[in-house]
Amino acid sequence: MNTLFIYMIKMAIYLAGFFIVYRLLLSRDTLYNRNRVYILCSLIASLILPLITIQTTRQLNLPVFGRVLSEIFNLVDAYHQLLDLSIAYFGDI
Repeated sequence: MNTLFIYMIKMAIYLAGFFIVYRLLLSRDTLYNRNRVYILCSLIASLILPLITIQTTRQLNLPVFGRVLSEIFNLVDAYHQLLDLSIAYFGDI
């Protein structure tokens, strides 16, 4: 995928999360300066946070729906390889 598109999706997810927090906790607050500061900081954070990546040295095995996370990634990789093979064989439909 395009890097800019992925960045925009991550930014939209962060903005949605900050908006949910705002609606749940601050929407009825009468301290408007605090609300303005929160909105500005959440906008700046949603621009910066997608640029941060955390590198790990060991594999992270989290249980997700009865499977280990690395198994799910392996299944997704196998699916992508199968999809690439089918596109190569049948052509782009």
